[in-house]
Amino acid sequence: MNTRNWNNRLLVIMAFSIMLIFGMFMGGIRAQVNPLIQLDYGITFSQLGILMGIFSGGGILTTFFAGNLIIKYGLKKILRFNLILGIVFAILVGLSNTYFILQIVMFFLGIAFGGYNISANTLASEIFVKNRGKMMNLFHLFFGFGGTIAPLYANYIFSLGFEWEQTYVFGAVLFVMLFGISLLCKFPEPKIVDKKEQKSTMEVLKDKKVIFFLIMIFVLVASELGVITWIGVFLKNVQGRTNKEIGLYTSLFFIFFSGGRFLASFIVEKIGYTKILKITITMAIISFTIGVFGPNYCAFFLSLTGLFLSLNFPTVQAITYETFTENLSIIIGLELTVGSIGDILLANWLIGVITDMAGLRIGFGLIICYMVILLICLLILDKKIKQSKLQKEGK
Repeated sequence: MNTRNWNNRLLVIMAFSIMLIFGMFMGGIRAQVNPLIQLDYGITFSQLGILMGIFSGGGILTTFFAGNLIIKYGLKKILRFNLILGIVFAILVGLSNTYFILQIVMFFLGIAFGGYNISANTLASEIFVKNRGKMMNLFHLFFGFGGTIAPLYANYIFSLGFEWEQTYVFGAVLFVMLFGISLLCKFPEPKIVDKKEQKSTMEVLKDKKVIFFLIMIFVLVASELGVITWIGVFLKNVQGRTNKEIGLYTSLFFIFFSGGRFLASFIVEKIGYTKILKITITMAIISFTIGVFGPNYCAFFLSLTGLFLSLNFPTVQAITYETFTENLSIIIGLELTVGSIGDILLANWLIGVITDMAGLRIGFGLIICYMVILLICLLILDKKIKQSKLQKEGK
């Protein structure tokens, strides 16, 4: 019993640690170094968006196939393989000397981060079986923690005289630590049904509720990562902020982001998943609109948007876990895949293209449209879930 309890604690530490490091590199560091990458390589906004899209493209390869790969090879092997990949290519970021080489390195680094993402979420679906709304918000709270400390970490690296590349190179140490923890854990394997009953990806996609969940994740991730990716660029190029000011507003964004997830862990079960999402998405639209189109002193509202964005992803995932009991690893893989596609197409490429055509304020403001689509899909999905429950009760 003691051994089992100890293993469970290690698994929780493992899951939270992955999300912490994922938050650092997908959140705060990304926002901090993107303007520096653009300056260093002399690339346009579109090219910066393409680079981030290539990074996300690597993640798509992992998340699309990972559901079936985890079933075939086990969660432990998939996670460890991607940790090794992350260590190697984080170091290679520091050796990249051309934009083309950086694109290749970012692609493989994206594969590694895609592996971290689905491994952590699959692990969470196995170990958090009670109060999933609460536990998923606590789980994703560590993404916010990672984003909060990332600008502090990056600014410390810069204060030592290093360039932006070293924020990735020194990060390889964190991946080594995760690998060490993985050696101490006994991983649970996802529960699967008989092979004859196991549905294929195409069969899973026939469920209309799955489609609406995927559309929501598509625009939800685009909204969240769109803000994270471009907030530093917006503050620098539109408002003329210094690197320290960018770090301050970015840290503040993640402080609100983390605080929102911590607060949500206490209230989400009481208020209800869909009800609280309707409130937060609406408030995010209002706050972000003020931050982008208001005067410069309204930049605070960009940071405040983190509070309202914070619980959207974990709460939608909690609804997913409550709605589907079979083929969950495949559905999780599909959600993370379309999330990565949303990151590439909407959060990176489209915003970059619109920015080059109409200016950064309009390009960045495109995220408002994503949030509106998210709200509409939530209202439709909520209605479908209620109808499904009524049908089951009628039977």
